[in-house]
Amino acid sequence: MRQVIRNGRVVLEDRIAEGVGIVLDGPAIEAILPNARLPTDGAVLDAAGCFVAPGFIDVHVHGGGGCSFLDATPQAIETACRTHLRHGTTTLLATLETAEEARMLAAIRALVAFARSHELGAMIGGINLEGPFLSESKAGAQARACLRPPDVELMERFLDAGEGLVKIVTLAPELPGADKVIRFLAKQGVVVAVGHSAATAEETAEGIECGIRLATHLYNAMSGLDHREPGVVGAVLDDERVWCELMCDGVHVAPVAARLAFKLKGLEHLVLVTDAIACLDGPREMTLFGETVVVEDGAARLPDGRLAGSVLTMERAVRYASEIIGIGLPGAVRMATRTPAALIGQETRIGRLDYPGARANLVFFGDDGSVVRTMLDGATVFEA
Repeated sequence: MRQVIRNGRVVLEDRIAEGVGIVLDGPAIEAILPNARLPTDGAVLDAAGCFVAPGFIDVHVHGGGGCSFLDATPQAIETACRTHLRHGTTTLLATLETAEEARMLAAIRALVAFARSHELGAMIGGINLEGPFLSESKAGAQARACLRPPDVELMERFLDAGEGLVKIVTLAPELPGADKVIRFLAKQGVVVAVGHSAATAEETAEGIECGIRLATHLYNAMSGLDHREPGVVGAVLDDERVWCELMCDGVHVAPVAARLAFKLKGLEHLVLVTDAIACLDGPREMTLFGETVVVEDGAARLPDGRLAGSVLTMERAVRYASEIIGIGLPGAVRMATRTPAALIGQETRIGRLDYPGARANLVFFGDDGSVVRTMLDGATVFEA
């Protein structure tokens, strides 16, 4: 069925276009046309002055609505997905934190089954494994008892279970044997990320040469930038081959640090993520990562004060990047859409409105950033 979206402010990569509409042909985008050239034979969807943008893409998200993707049930996965639909996310990489091998394998298989058979399966753009090959000293909220030394055979088991859905793996490159795992994953087409790492700048650079192409939640849970020891932060900001995740919630990264990252990485290599956990739109206190997590003042923390993921949403990340970091709305939207799509090799399918044949995933939001409507493959799946 053809649909025509009218009366919206269309967010493109370099500007906000008014006086145009978007034509959808079933689940795909057909064209963006001036109002005078819009077809008259389709159902009209009135955007009522809202901003209309590509659906957000979150490549690092653990759950929401009281559920984690690690819970490994269809009900939990659906709840988490619907939670993020309400905040404008139409594609996500379901992220699994470090756990026992059997539990991670069960969650991977459950996500594969959900992606293939559930009505919201199209939301699952892949799986992100945040561990288990992480540094104990930079583990953060990760389960230290489940950390493992880098192991190609274990990673093969994870990839086999994922049946092509594992898209990102985070590891600490300074660990013995990490180089072999990095090369193996890169050869398989998986994006290798440095994170939860105490590596020196030199060790990080060696990992980049082996195939690391992403930094997980930049600045957080990694060796920082010092004038004599630049650490992971210095190495990834210095290398133009590396993309960086950025958490724009005013908690994880100070505005000046975010602006510095933007100046060095630009719109093409900086990706907005939430790292959201089950507490998002869920209970303020939960047992996660084997410990009690409490949400207070917009942050999720363990009893000792350590941050434990976040309760950030993509629409708030976009608004923060646009207004507080000063990137502007088109740029902030790009970092939540086309840039992450390019990171995972799906830039012709998702994350843009100006590509005929791309999936009709869209988000409508108001001047205050609040989501009014979310569309997945041309169908409205959330309406405020």
